[in-house]
Amino acid sequence: MHEGVENQRRILIVAYRRYLVADRALKAARRAALVWFPDMPPKSAMLIGDPGSPIRRLHDRRQRALARLVLVRQELKTAQGRALPRQGKAPLASAQVTRIEARPIGLSARIASSLPPDPAQA
Repeated sequence: MHEGVENQRRILIVAYRRYLVADRALKAARRAALVWFPDMPPKSAMLIGDPGSPIRRLHDRRQRALARLVLVRQELKTAQGRALPRQGKAPLASAQVTRIEARPIGLSARIASSLPPDPAQA
């Protein structure tokens, strides 16, 4: 497998593990918080907490881990796309380039007479 793809896969695994750890910690903290509020239905309200509270910090940590996981997954897909042409599974990008021919542009006599003389031709 291509080295860049393999590196991105390892990074994805680490990011996924960090997300799982953050998610488990948040769920455990929410369960512990429900002990303090037994009358609160667990599904209807989400315990996030005030800014700076332990549950809010865990929630923010989980959100950052999730954002990182999404970003790393996108980078893996990009690396896989870059590796495809090198493995011969897709045509090379250079083969898809259209040839452009360069032809001199003819100037009308009026435009040519208004231009200063070219020192290279003198």
